[in-house]
Amino acid sequence: KPIIGIANSFTQFVPGHVHLHSIGQEVKSYFEEKGYFAAEFNSIAIDDGIAMGHSGMNYSLPSRVSLDRLCRGENLTLSERTAQALLYLADFDTEKTDDTGDDSFYKTKLENIQAEFTENFLKYWTGNSDLQIEFEITKEEKATKEPSKGLFARFRKTHSTEKERFLEIRINDRKNMVSMPLDKRSRGFNWFFSFWVWFKAVQKEDAANYVFLLDEPGMWLHEEGQKDLMKLMDEISEQSKIIFTTHSLFMAKWANGNLYEICDGRFVKTALENE
Repeated sequence: KPIIGIANSFTQFVPGHVHLHSIGQEVKSYFEEKGYFAAEFNSIAIDDGIAMGHSGMNYSLPSRVSLDRLCRGENLTLSERTAQALLYLADFDTEKTDDTGDDSFYKTKLENIQAEFTENFLKYWTGNSDLQIEFEITKEEKATKEPSKGLFARFRKTHSTEKERFLEIRINDRKNMVSMPLDKRSRGFNWFFSFWVWFKAVQKEDAANYVFLLDEPGMWLHEEGQKDLMKLMDEISEQSKIIFTTHSLFMAKWANGNLYEICDGRFVKTALENE
């Protein structure tokens, strides 16, 4: 008899794979009715926690970004595009400098917007009201000539006449008197802050004609963080349409009654049966 192997990623640890056991049994029965020998075997259950969130494909803000790269706008990463949104939201011109050329204009500008950014962000983030968003401009020499070759070449200094400008983003916990780079905060906080920056910049431009499709937003946030996210999404939805998928009961709980599930390929309005 022909032997049919059925790969099945059924597991009870990933909500989206729980139903695959019964489907695997149906497939097995189908081949057995045809006179074949069929057997299931397990495979890796890929979910968003494994396949998403790495630095190469998400929009989370970096703690340090080159202003010169943002100014050129060539081959920017997704996180650098979010940094562009940050500068746009702050009305920050990367090409503008003062007469002395020391970028003191940047420092003054950033100091002026830190308080405004912090106040506006904390209207949505309730997890810690003692946080302060901090920006700083730093410079770093960049090599303009090829490094020397030969023995011990890596110990020789390269000639450098130009300096590259960087924007540093830090989060200061004023209560605990601890300041750290943005990417050293929790993944959930970094995601939420980046989400807030991006969509506030889109709102500023004009989001009235957009429909946003979000897959599992806020998956790294705890219950209160997801509640804060829904508050932000509710505000965005006053101007735009938002459709999102979620496995989180907390996100569904605060969906304001606009909750649907997929049944046999159709969208059916539903509701949580209990708390």
